[in-house]
Amino acid sequence: MKINKKRLIILLILIAVIVVIIIGIVIHNNNNKEDNKKESSSKITLNIFEHDIEKNLRSLAIDFYENFYWPQVTKKGTNKKILENYKKTGIKIDVNNLDSWTSDNDEIVAKLVNGQTNEACDREKTKVIITPEEPYDKDDYRIETIISCGLEEK
Repeated sequence: MKINKKRLIILLILIAVIVVIIIGIVIHNNNNKEDNKKESSSKITLNIFEHDIEKNLRSLAIDFYENFYWPQVTKKGTNKKILENYKKTGIKIDVNNLDSWTSDNDEIVAKLVNGQTNEACDREKTKVIITPEEPYDKDDYRIETIISCGLEEK
């Protein structure tokens, strides 16, 4: 009988070790899932802030191009030639310049902020590139945004 008791004790110890290992694995996997959820949530939040900033930048760019730049160029009567010069490189304008041509943009510029850190966008590094396209009419252009508001993933 003593041999059976020893086997029983060994078997119970072995089962206990296996249970502890399984519990450890389950806890570890749950922690990883929580970390992934937090990371995913953080990325979604950054994307929302970036989308809002981009929307506001595009609004500034449209206002600038259609209500200031394009009319200035067309006054000279050579808009096609001037705009054609920018079809490859685009017209690069930072927030300082987008804000300077009219005071109506102050409210939009104030919204160019990282919503997580309340860090204002860098007014020189945050910019738009407006690329005129043929036939170079008032609404023939593309807008690309460059955002520098501390939204880069760390």
